[in-house]
Amino acid sequence: MGGTQKLIRPEVVGESGMVSAAHPLAAKTGYEVLQNGGNAIDAAVAAAFAIGVVEPFASGLGGGGYAVIHIADTGETVFVDYQSMAPGLSTGDMFVECPSDKSAGYRSILVPGYLAGLTAILGKYGTLDLETVMAPSIEHAEKGFEVTPFLHRVMVEYHEKLLADEWTSRYFLSNGAPYQPGERYSNPDLARTLRMIAQHGPDVFYQGEIAQLMVEMMMANGGLIRLEDMAKVRPAFRKPVSINYRGFEIRSSAPTSSGGITLAMILNMLEEFDVAALGHNTTEALHVLAEIARRAFTDRANFLGDPDFVEVPLGGLTSKAYARNRISDFDPLRASSPEKGDPYAYNESPSTTHLSVIDKHGNAVALTQTLCAFFGSGAAVPGYGFVLNNQASAWSVDPESKNCPSPYKRPLSSMTPTIVLREGKPFLCVGSPGSQRIITATAQVISNVIDHGMSLQEAIEAPRAHINVEEFAVESRICPDVIRALRDRGHEIEVKEAYGYYFGGVNAVMYDDRSGKFYGGADPRRDGCSVG
Repeated sequence: MGGTQKLIRPEVVGESGMVSAAHPLAAKTGYEVLQNGGNAIDAAVAAAFAIGVVEPFASGLGGGGYAVIHIADTGETVFVDYQSMAPGLSTGDMFVECPSDKSAGYRSILVPGYLAGLTAILGKYGTLDLETVMAPSIEHAEKGFEVTPFLHRVMVEYHEKLLADEWTSRYFLSNGAPYQPGERYSNPDLARTLRMIAQHGPDVFYQGEIAQLMVEMMMANGGLIRLEDMAKVRPAFRKPVSINYRGFEIRSSAPTSSGGITLAMILNMLEEFDVAALGHNTTEALHVLAEIARRAFTDRANFLGDPDFVEVPLGGLTSKAYARNRISDFDPLRASSPEKGDPYAYNESPSTTHLSVIDKHGNAVALTQTLCAFFGSGAAVPGYGFVLNNQASAWSVDPESKNCPSPYKRPLSSMTPTIVLREGKPFLCVGSPGSQRIITATAQVISNVIDHGMSLQEAIEAPRAHINVEEFAVESRICPDVIRALRDRGHEIEVKEAYGYYFGGVNAVMYDDRSGKFYGGADPRRDGCSVG
């Protein structure tokens, strides 16, 4: 593999395992766990706790997430859904009169699943105890770390949001001003909270003093979470979405994530084209991607929801026959506005963070977690150092939608943690932050590696496009002649900044069993780093 693309970051090569995460300290934390005898699951959980400290705007105790895990001993791949959950007082029409309530304020907060998910994953598949894997995160919170230019940028962009809440301002600003790059940032209250959890387990969060204070905050500010809601939080262990793409086995997130199914639809349709012959980011290639993505995102909007509450035609949406039917009206010269498909006829019965790990034994984890918007709801828990999510913004305001609120239901998400297997063994772990851009970023990186033969770092740094039902955005590095030609075909295109975090922040690891080497790829669009 390889090419002529000039890389911003070098690809990291290792021989005994690899961790790629959205911040260098999180990647280092995960890899040190591998070095000290932990497996990929231990390393992923340790890195996930660490990223909640060093990327406090994107994930943490107040959020939720998903993980796809491959277990080497059994050959099993599992999907763990620990997305945040609707409180028991939720109703399908609760945001009809005031849709803005679902994006900001206390009614936007769902019951956090982050801690329940990570501790369950560690207990079921890890080899180390909770105190051991949480120790680095406690140290990062207590002793502090240098503010990166990206963390500074986020604090500047969300300055007004941080100022709006006394405790959020106290935790994430320096005397009311964004921290400057190179300054030391610490959060002693968060360190104390993490130490409590490490010593006493998740019950201290979901049933103890932290839960009690959160509920008091809710009741004082119009929020819906109650103590009985906190006690009900349990991660769901599900089968991942599974398809074959050009001989590689794709294992990705299942509903309540929309990511894996939408990724599968994109790749199934993409497989009908000779992508390598179309070229990379050519007019023809991007036209094909746009038409495919529009169809996939149209079906995403119409057929997906929490499978514990609604019927999801998973088999139909991910079938090869449905993919062929879906693109049967493809016009190679003109943009289209596709209607929703009929997957039942084929049925067989903003702001996030991602990390990837493969260990020397063949265990692998792709893990994505979120607060939803950067800094979530903007409401911090006084004395405990963390901010709560605004995951209700993922709900539809339409009471008839499959994705409307309901007690203890989880909203749809675009998070797409994915493991690619070659001959039954982990080959690639990949995922990204970035709302719906997660799905297209993940698809493009997979295609770049498999179809275009790029190295992992090349595949991540290559210019990206994002297309859904309503938008077609490209990085400014895409050739202007290509953009003009696409506009001539009827595409309305918005050009975004080069290497902007709008297009995600992919963190991926790859294992080549033919050479015995591990490869780490990290996205320069954010603070990503690989350690191996």
